[in-house]
Amino acid sequence: MEFIEILTEDLVKINLESSNRKESIEELLDLLVAEHEVRIVHQHSALEAILKRERAYSTGIGKGIAVPHARLPFLDECVTALGVSREGIDFDALDGKKAHIIILLLTPSNSHNEHLKTLANIAHLMNCKELVDGIINAESAEEIVSLIEIESENQQ
Repeated sequence: MEFIEILTEDLVKINLESSNRKESIEELLDLLVAEHEVRIVHQHSALEAILKRERAYSTGIGKGIAVPHARLPFLDECVTALGVSREGIDFDALDGKKAHIIILLLTPSNSHNEHLKTLANIAHLMNCKELVDGIINAESAEEIVSLIEIESENQQ
C-alpha cells in the first residue's frame, strides 16, 4: 500500500510535545484513537505491541526518521500517523541522529505483505532529502500531506 493512501491531514501532528521515544509513540497512538483509526479498547494492546517491537529492534531508520510499527490482530486495515519533532527524539538510529519525523504504522496481523510494502514505500519516500527537509520545516499538516503526495507521484 502507498503511504499517501492512508495518511490524511487529521493524522499529522506538526509539533510533537514528546521528548522521548515512548511518549512520542503514545502521542501518535492517542491521535489514531482520537481520529477513530484505533478503538480505545485496543489502545493499551497496541502500545504494548509497538513497545515490544521497539525493545527487540529500534525503528530509527536514520536520516532523522523513525517508523515505529506493529502488526495487530484487531485491525482490519493499515493505519498511520505522522509526527514532527523540531528538537528531535532519540530512537537509537544506526546513524546516531535523532528522529525529527516519526511515522507510526499499524497493520492487521494477517497482512504481512502489505505491512512490508508499506514500510518499503515509506523508506523509499523518506530517502528524498528534499521531502524530509520539507516535512520538518512545514507549517501545516496540509503542507506535509501535499509534499508527500507530490513526491509519491514523482517516484511512480
